[in-house]
Amino acid sequence: MPSATLAGREIESALIVWASSPAAFARKIAAMRELGDFVLVPRPTQRIEDDYLDTADGRLGSRRIALRVRHVDGAARIAVKAPPPKGRAGPNERLEIDRPWSPAAAGRILRTLTELGTPLARRTGSRAWRGPDDFVAALNLVSVQRRATRREPRDVLVRGERSRTPLAELAIDTVTYSIGKQRVRLCEIEVEAKREEGVTTVRALPVLLLEHWQDELRVWRHSKLSTGKALQALDREGKLAAMLAPGGWLKPGAREKLERRLEKGAS
Repeated sequence: MPSATLAGREIESALIVWASSPAAFARKIAAMRELGDFVLVPRPTQRIEDDYLDTADGRLGSRRIALRVRHVDGAARIAVKAPPPKGRAGPNERLEIDRPWSPAAAGRILRTLTELGTPLARRTGSRAWRGPDDFVAALNLVSVQRRATRREPRDVLVRGERSRTPLAELAIDTVTYSIGKQRVRLCEIEVEAKREEGVTTVRALPVLLLEHWQDELRVWRHSKLSTGKALQALDREGKLAAMLAPGGWLKPGAREKLERRLEKGAS
């Protein structure tokens, strides 16, 4: 989750694990405590459940706006992500408002959507919304993607630097998508800036990882939401089941099919 110093901006880079055994490779990365000049300090593993929402006519998705309810170790949060205003976009940057769940936070999200030109309701909140389910029902929203993530976060510091405030977070994410009756698993490594000085880390750390493991990792310019939509499209086309190995992991050859589907665009 972005720090306040980044003022509602999400700046991150992602790599996808391309190793023959993604789970084993993820354990190898999780065991690292340093890389180059960076020190990686483990934080407790998180269990994350995400539900992405939209209107029945797909109004938000058509504008590349993502509305999300997230539970982190059982605690609810609400967030909206969107492309930044024209002329203000940096590399790997998006607008992000992410708050612990409350009626006030839901109202803030609705005001942001109105500012983005996609109002969902005349009213911007209700004290009667005791939880996310009330919010979803009141606005007649539908779920467009569900997934669960096992996140192993690492605070990224520079060796010898006096400040103990992390420059960035490195997260090892094992993601399980719910696609119909199937479960599809992928592993990603994300690096997200936590303060302005960490923006260069977002570029530098993935380069170091690729230098060490060029055959096991690949740059992944697609969001988890876009990746899930591509998997949904492959399922609608009847192609997904044959792409899965035991445990729901994509077969090695299927990863290229997924990448081609993403480049083509999920419909």
